[in-house]
Amino acid sequence: GFYTTTVPTGTYRIFFNPPIGSSYFDGRLDNEVISANRTINMTLQQGVFVSGYVKDTNGTGLLDVDLNFYNASTGVNMGYTNDNTDAAGFYNVLVDANMTFDILYRPSLGDPHVAFQANDVVVGSANIVRPDVVLASGFFVTGQVVREGTNDPVVGADIDAEQSATG
Repeated sequence: GFYTTTVPTGTYRIFFNPPIGSSYFDGRLDNEVISANRTINMTLQQGVFVSGYVKDTNGTGLLDVDLNFYNASTGVNMGYTNDNTDAAGFYNVLVDANMTFDILYRPSLGDPHVAFQANDVVVGSANIVRPDVVLASGFFVTGQVVREGTNDPVVGADIDAEQSATG
């Protein structure tokens, strides 16, 4: 774990990136002033992998489904990286251990499948494999959001839909 590098005098953001596939999160230090020889140590936090398979109703794996992990207690998006399905529909995401998540499976823009959310997913201290997630086919809904009176477009409006019968 020892390293040595040479940099000129300056203020740095330093990144510590573990090997690909390891169970450690990246580390980062901001605004590190280096004007003489220094020792800078970093302790990387270990996580666990949540993996699984996302498919359509025919059993075909779905490419580029984005997974968002929300802290089930606070609703905060944890912002994990490398959280999309591969070409065959598989995912393997490094997450914090010993947490409960709501996981949103969101197809890529233009994909005709419906998003799905798995609530209260408990992750302990070991890697887990989730049950397969099946995304149903849906229908595209398009339109325009405008300001009353002027009909000027409202740029960046967030559109949500919920099923009347189930909420």
